[in-house]
Amino acid sequence: DFTLRDVTVAANEVLPLNVVLRNEGSVTQTGLIKWTCNGGTPLSGSEVTGLLTQDEKENHNFSVNWTAPAVPGIYILTFYTDLATDSDSSNDATQIEITVVAPVSTPYMENFDGVTSPEIPIGWSIENKNRDFKQWETQTFSPHSSPNDILIVENPYLDMDDWFFSPPMNLTVGTTYEVNFWYSTGGLEQILDVNWGTSATSDGMVFGQIFTDTTNEASYLEGTAEVTPGTSGNFYIGWHGKTLNDGSVSSNLYIDDISVTEISSAHDFAVLAFEENPFSMQDFSVVAGHSVSLYMVVQNLGTTTESSPISWSCTGGTPASNTEITDVLYQNDTDTHTFSAMWTAPTTPGIYTMNFFTELIGDANSSNDA
Repeated sequence: DFTLRDVTVAANEVLPLNVVLRNEGSVTQTGLIKWTCNGGTPLSGSEVTGLLTQDEKENHNFSVNWTAPAVPGIYILTFYTDLATDSDSSNDATQIEITVVAPVSTPYMENFDGVTSPEIPIGWSIENKNRDFKQWETQTFSPHSSPNDILIVENPYLDMDDWFFSPPMNLTVGTTYEVNFWYSTGGLEQILDVNWGTSATSDGMVFGQIFTDTTNEASYLEGTAEVTPGTSGNFYIGWHGKTLNDGSVSSNLYIDDISVTEISSAHDFAVLAFEENPFSMQDFSVVAGHSVSLYMVVQNLGTTTESSPISWSCTGGTPASNTEITDVLYQNDTDTHTFSAMWTAPTTPGIYTMNFFTELIGDANSSNDA
């Protein structure tokens, strides 16, 4: 029911562990539920189940999460019960496969042509939520661009409820990304949803739906959606095929030529720290009462050719702040702005913090302003 399935995660990603267990004995009791893994942190865990009556189930969520190793690869996690009086050891254990991959960056494209069908590319994963004999796989039948697409074949006996997920994508807070793809059906009505979230599972699609269409179009249609993360980190995009649930005959679904690209905003000025550009100021020492020339690299990341106010403030010294205007910059151009007014260090020795920041009206991404 809720047992963790085979899953793909990013290197160093934290993964909650859960498993469903059942007391198949006649005695009402608790038991030990354990797990081991051949990599990651920790390598094992052991907890006590709740008190279960005969045939009662428990969805056990372990109190300690597992952190994926930094080295990509396939890791095997084994759950098992450890009841001293257990009379049937054949049902005591289950295993899942955890694929650890390096996060991908944008722009990112996948046309499914680099694998031999029915394999799916490394980093991509599937969830056969309805647990039938049909699941997403690559095929050479009816691609948008040859030779492959990814498709789910309809099951005439069970409603479709199947997912496939992107690799972990490293996205930046406040930046808007366009998700683009092509999709079609076998000519009968079917539903396609696209969601996004923090793990490559249907339960992990916590940020919800970004695209939906109910279509019977046999020719390919272009789908587009946008996501804007509230924090920087790794995110997953999930495509979900499902049936109308109205008794009608369903159809196949075909997806191809997926891309995720950053959308440039009209207005976006950024301050580049020394770690991002070696021509910016870095931490420095100065003799009390002496003056220092201040400078910082700025970049116009927007599509509009323009200038921006750039300011600094300090917790001590003279003056305490200053604001000037940068040069006019084209998209992606940088400029090392040297302030006309020098800063004089205070006479009291100590550590002082100086902040540099842009103040462009209408700036679409405040996360890179300082």
